[in-house]
Amino acid sequence: MWRLAVCAVLVLVAVELCGCGGSDSPNPNPQVVTINIQQNRFFPMDATVRAGDRVTWVNADASVHQVVSGTLAATSTPIVRQPIILINENNTFVPDTFEANLGDTVRWQNNRVAAFNMDIVDSSNTPQITVSFVRTGQIIGLSGFPGAGFYTYQQQNNPNFAGAIRVFGRPIPDGNFSSQPLPKSGTFTTQFPNRGTFPYFDFNQGDPNHSFMAGTITVQ
Repeated sequence: MWRLAVCAVLVLVAVELCGCGGSDSPNPNPQVVTINIQQNRFFPMDATVRAGDRVTWVNADASVHQVVSGTLAATSTPIVRQPIILINENNTFVPDTFEANLGDTVRWQNNRVAAFNMDIVDSSNTPQITVSFVRTGQIIGLSGFPGAGFYTYQQQNNPNFAGAIRVFGRPIPDGNFSSQPLPKSGTFTTQFPNRGTFPYFDFNQGDPNHSFMAGTITVQ
């Protein structure tokens, strides 16, 4: 009887432990979330799904894209980029398009009479950084872009007074998933069975060491 009682207690303990540390309940209604690749950007750039859902990338661009899991790292040799971007009185930036590597310093000069507030906005139209110029002729440098990607620099609350900058990073694949090169209308689908955060980027077919399109899949 004593041995039977001990066994019963051990079984009860095992059941309790399994109840506390068991696996997540399966997703009873898995979904497919679509991310479009167009205008050299991901729409949406970031997506949140449930464990068990699938994500499909659709290439709507004429150029080839390749979806690869991993991150885009900063350059190991940062520089101060030339030229200085001018903020002019006639509501123009010169130049109005720019390229840099993640970690480089990009500079703007306020040539307007009044103070000027400038937002750095990511490809999801979310302001990331505000730069405030308090006087004419002031030059401010920025090296703190939050990551590789496509950004606009614009007058605060005025997207019509804007320029564009592509910030490139160094690809570091993590091996979680990778598509084949996708031609126009090509698709790639993968399932996310586990919770976590899964960054990804577009592998640059023209320059394997530099990519700027990136996003994140968050699995809840």
